[in-house]
Amino acid sequence: MLIAAIALAGIAAGCGTEKIDVAQTNPNYTGAQLFSQRCSGCHTLSFAATHGSAANPRSAEVVNGPNFDVRCERPVDRVLYAIKNGGFSGAIMPQNIVVGQQAVDVARFVATYAGRQAKAAPGVTQCDQQPIGALTPPTATTPTIPSSKTTPSSTTTTATATTPAATTPTTQTSTTPAASAGGAGTITQAADPTGQLKFTKSSLTANAGKVTVDFTNKSPVPHDMVIQQGTNGSVVGKTPVFSGGSKSFTVKLKPGTYTFYCSVPGHRQAGMQGTLTVK
Repeated sequence: MLIAAIALAGIAAGCGTEKIDVAQTNPNYTGAQLFSQRCSGCHTLSFAATHGSAANPRSAEVVNGPNFDVRCERPVDRVLYAIKNGGFSGAIMPQNIVVGQQAVDVARFVATYAGRQAKAAPGVTQCDQQPIGALTPPTATTPTIPSSKTTPSSTTTTATATTPAATTPTTQTSTTPAASAGGAGTITQAADPTGQLKFTKSSLTANAGKVTVDFTNKSPVPHDMVIQQGTNGSVVGKTPVFSGGSKSFTVKLKPGTYTFYCSVPGHRQAGMQGTLTVK
């Protein structure tokens, strides 16, 4: 089904006779181009010269998406969420059909131009009069975009001199690096900063014992890092889903082969995984 949707997008983009109705000097021109290339098979938006929505709801096919000439989509972080998660149902639209800065460009274009042909209704604010909103800066530690997989960061407490510190399970997620004194050391990993669905390293090695994992995500796309035994075994440690900044956790690893991956839906399937070898 997804292959068919993408094929339709390519056909529609190649056969259209209309031109993008956004000036090349307009900051939204790149988003209009990308929307025309990637979304034309399923969506209508005249500013991008696309006509993929069903003209008659009775003859609509499953791949016919909303008509953005009349459907308002704001604010911009809502549009970006839909791009990342494959719409709001996740049933038809491919996840991450554009990523990184391209996803941001498309989201801003849609949020700016969607709904401009909607009929006025009493008591309803027209789409172009609603605030577009703003995205969370890349340096922020908390993403604006909601995620069903987001795990709240654990709170680190400091024991007083009169109270023994509580024993921390080896699989607990921490937002601050754990001390590695007397352990096997620290390994570092990062998400591709351009927004591509991949890690910067496809393989990692560590010595058996207590290992601190430092994961950095400077991508605009939220990610996490999960380590599991083997290729489908139990999870031994992970970070929360986040964008901007770094998170760490400490695990006690035995010799063997482990898999690390991103658990955000669609990211592991897109290739965001690798192998950790513990000696």
